Amino acid sequence: MVQVDRLLQQGNFWGVLLMFLAVLIVIFFLLVPFLVSLILITNGLRLARQTSYSFGNLLALLAGILLLANLVIWQRLDQLFASWGLIFSHIYHMLDLVIIYILFLLTMFTVTSWLNLWHLPQTKEDYLIVLGAGLIDGRVSPVLAKRIDKAVALYRKASGAKLIMSGGQGADESRPEAIAMAEYAQELGVPVTDILLESASTNTWENIRFSQQLIPKGAKVGLVTNSFHVLRALLFARKEGLACRGYGSHSKFYFTLNAFIREFVGYLVLKRKLALVVLILLETFYVVIQIFNR
Repeated sequence: MVQVDRLLQQGNFWGVLLMFLAVLIVIFFLLVPFLVSLILITNGLRLARQTSYSFGNLLALLAGILLLANLVIWQRLDQLFASWGLIFSHIYHMLDLVIIYILFLLTMFTVTSWLNLWHLPQTKEDYLIVLGAGLIDGRVSPVLAKRIDKAVALYRKASGAKLIMSGGQGADESRPEAIAMAEYAQELGVPVTDILLESASTNTWENIRFSQQLIPKGAKVGLVTNSFHVLRALLFARKEGLACRGYGSHSKFYFTLNAFIREFVGYLVLKRKLALVVLILLETFYVVIQIFNR
């Protein structure tokens, strides 16, 4: 306090302000990982309680626990591994490299997902593919309703556009998702003549592949799904050679968080070969560096 008062008396107000902001920034970055883990855990518990304790609904909770364990436990094991010998110390650092690589991929996945939701300049699509999701008692679920709401909003801005409702019939569903989706869109005022049905697909890849067969070449296409699902859907579209833009609908935060982690896991599975090659190269580079430093 004496130093701060002295700086203020000397008129160095901006210096004190910059020092104060620097301290706040450091504290913020130190606390962010703990806040993220807390958010993941609390939202994971909320989702599990409101839905079910299935593995898919526990991903946010597990991610939060793993992040917290990494911050509190894993980072403190360096000296323990080193005390066991040089080989164990290297094993620790190689495992740490895996963690850093996964966090890097997650960061890139998050940034890319966000960027794919922004479109400048805005264009009007000729066809809007709405990706299906589960039905509840034969009617669209709240998640699926959000997708259709988004598609209808885009449809109203694009004169002459067509909506492609894409979704087959699951084992626990009484009818194809596409039919329920079309009924919901008609309730929102979309004429049946502007709705096309694709009712044979069973997953995202088939949604895009079968819907593409309904679209003439050269048409401008938009892909509508939840925000957390846009990036992976666009990757499937790219594999099928379908040029399109992705549009994301909003979902409740606690649901989106868990679903986003599930999408990241799906992305890792989709890009597993590339990710594995890069990881092997990183580990090899680490080993080579250690050999030359001996």
